[in-house]
Amino acid sequence: MILKVYNYKNALDFINKSLIDDFCSHLKSIDEESTLKEIKLSIRDLCEKKGFINRYQLFYGTRMQIFSYSDEMSLAVCNQTGHFGLSYYDLCKLESLYIRKLINAAIYICPTKQSKYVKSNATTTDKLLEDLTYFDKIFNIPIYFIGVE
Repeated sequence: MILKVYNYKNALDFINKSLIDDFCSHLKSIDEESTLKEIKLSIRDLCEKKGFINRYQLFYGTRMQIFSYSDEMSLAVCNQTGHFGLSYYDLCKLESLYIRKLINAAIYICPTKQSKYVKSNATTTDKLLEDLTYFDKIFNIPIYFIGVE
């Protein structure tokens, strides 16, 4: 798989470079014939191997979850392949963790606009980054975007 990466608000200052390399190597090694579900499960498995808590509950008594979270690394991971509106929900959840000082940064994995996985109104790194130029005062969390083609 071909990857396009973006370092929003200097996320690399807060994320171990070897972890980024592990994520990128893992994503590049995924069979291009894999389904979105298989890719998501593969990313979840990698997060678990790296010590993340998968499906981390954001608030006690709610069903709000983040894809993966590491207290030790002060880092969250999101993987979004659905409707673009869900990406704003993810950003709000990440910003909440950031404001509460539970994370210092995040890794956000989603398709690029050139990806074969993109459907109408799907989340893409291209659209997210374009919109974040308008909302950069609202979303302050440093995010390392990994776009998958």
